Amino acid sequence: MAAESGTMPHSTMEYFVSPAGRDSNPGTRDAPFATLDRARAAARKFKSRKPDAPVAVTLRQGLYRLAGSFELTSADSGTAGAPVTYRAAPGERPILTGGRRISGFTPVKDPAILGRLDRSVRGKVFQSDLKEAGITDYGDYEETDWINSSGSRLELFFNDRPMQIARWPNKGFARSAGVVDPVVIEEKIRGNRSGMIVYGGTRPNRWKNEKHLRLHGYWFYDWAEQRMAVEKIDTAKKTIALKKPETHCYGFRKGQRFFAYNALCELDAPGEWFLDPETGILYFYPPGPLAGSSAVVSMTAAPLVKMTGVSHMVFRGITLEAGRSHGLVVSGGSDVRIAGCVFRNLGAWGVQISGGSKHGVAGCDIYETGEGGIALSGGDRASLKPSGHYAVNNHIHHFARWRRICKSGISMDGVGIRVANNLIHDAPHMAINFGGNDHLIELNEIYNVVYDAFDAGAVYCGRDPSMQGTMIRHNYFHHVGRIADYHGVASIYFDDGHCGNTVFGNIFYKAGVPGRCKFGAVFVHGGRYNNIENNVFVECGQAYNETPWDQKRWRKYWSTPPYNSRLFGKSLDVRKEPYASRYPWLANVLNDRRPNILARNIVHKCGAFKDRGTLDCVDNLLRGDPKFLDAARHNFQIRDDSPAYKRGFKRIPVARIGLIDDEDRASLPQRGRAPESG
Repeated sequence: MAAESGTMPHSTMEYFVSPAGRDSNPGTRDAPFATLDRARAAARKFKSRKPDAPVAVTLRQGLYRLAGSFELTSADSGTAGAPVTYRAAPGERPILTGGRRISGFTPVKDPAILGRLDRSVRGKVFQSDLKEAGITDYGDYEETDWINSSGSRLELFFNDRPMQIARWPNKGFARSAGVVDPVVIEEKIRGNRSGMIVYGGTRPNRWKNEKHLRLHGYWFYDWAEQRMAVEKIDTAKKTIALKKPETHCYGFRKGQRFFAYNALCELDAPGEWFLDPETGILYFYPPGPLAGSSAVVSMTAAPLVKMTGVSHMVFRGITLEAGRSHGLVVSGGSDVRIAGCVFRNLGAWGVQISGGSKHGVAGCDIYETGEGGIALSGGDRASLKPSGHYAVNNHIHHFARWRRICKSGISMDGVGIRVANNLIHDAPHMAINFGGNDHLIELNEIYNVVYDAFDAGAVYCGRDPSMQGTMIRHNYFHHVGRIADYHGVASIYFDDGHCGNTVFGNIFYKAGVPGRCKFGAVFVHGGRYNNIENNVFVECGQAYNETPWDQKRWRKYWSTPPYNSRLFGKSLDVRKEPYASRYPWLANVLNDRRPNILARNIVHKCGAFKDRGTLDCVDNLLRGDPKFLDAARHNFQIRDDSPAYKRGFKRIPVARIGLIDDEDRASLPQRGRAPESG
């Protein structure tokens, strides 16, 4: 029978799995199983006989290839005193992969293909025949609208790094020179809905014969991107017609950013690749020698691991990579802990948790995902019952590389979720977005995010005044945002009437781009009764700004369908319990004149507050030397003789912010710092 573990409770039954094992083996250390399916069956059978005994499935070093999801159900659950654990062997690195290694690269010699490549790269581009290797499912790049995607696309990874589909320009964006037959379609801005854009220069002339060309663009607003197929290019009129333009609801206008991709003729930089879906040949300009390197294409379109109705399970120390969809999905159940794992090179999210209670992600590294990092939803908004979900001590970075907008490092929805001690950086849009009530966001470090959009925030929520009670405290925001137009970039953005949340004891350093409408590091767009207290603002351009609730647009906005149903609907009515007791002022929210409160904040080397007659400002330190311990080294704790203490300022626990070195951490990088250029 399988061995009992020496690192778990004495009565724990331990089964071993190894890529070198056999499913006919007994699953012992010396004779392990070969597959997770076989280990799951053994663990399930043991638990049916001894439900009060813990079980561990230990994965040995190596690759475990998954053609579909590895699924766990309620039948695989443990109990509070006897959990089921799937874990890496000590000091070893098991990898669950949805990818397949490809080889057989040879230099491109076909004259027709060479003729389509830039002269500078001829002799540097190699090809591999995927059809010959038995790979025929290439997925697609379709997007149904500006916020959703299919997640079915094949991607290429070289030495564990994602490669770039051939594109132009190689970095950054071009801009549309105009639109055909413009009309007023949004806020009196001239654009069109036909998807006919005008281009400048001559570069698009070379794309006429690219059958599978796509454009990625911020077609109307710089917070609403979409990848769209090209229908036709007219080089005489210098126009590009996009397929299915109606899927982009905002339309198209002049001067917006875009780039072209999925074009063989643009394969001109190291790391770029192109797959011809008709021939199955993948063309690649490797960034380093092919000999001794690893090239992998993602194959599995389903989440690599699915847990449905599972309770009291630990999933520890395992790497999940190279899938086209999510890494791990949990739905229902309770007390699933995902700890010390690595999620990388995935097409969608690292981890998605929906429903259930007390699930959490702790100490994981999540990076190079096509969409977001961790998505948590749970609890009941009607009753304000908390979910107890959490995301703590995770390092999440370089995410949203495919869907760049509204795919955050951590997403929170529901009631009672805690997000703490995470390090989140390097992303084009949000670090954290939340909806719902009574969340806690604390002790996180966030930097170099929202670098590709404006009218956006590193922490964002909006469009529902009933979503009260979230505390954002003791976080460190720095080097947030790079671009701004009329709208700016904030570190914390309460949008479209978001009310009743607290921002306490945070540090903001170079943590926003004001733009012409003067966004602040904290920006409240039409919300009331938010408490901004005991924060430090340094070199942020503008510390705080708001648009007042008393504007006619907000009363009209929240008095008419469909928005008023969020306050006074059938499933949730803020005039009834528990909202009537918890948030009594909400019953009269449309007429209530309570201000936002700014108290005991420190503002240094940046604009202070835009008081439009709707603020309650108390004991803020806006001038003079706050006496930081070491501002030159970004230590913004204040000395004991700071004048802020006389105003009631409370010390911020800086040493507790960011990642923690504990048993869950997959790795511990140096404390993140962005360059001064931000």
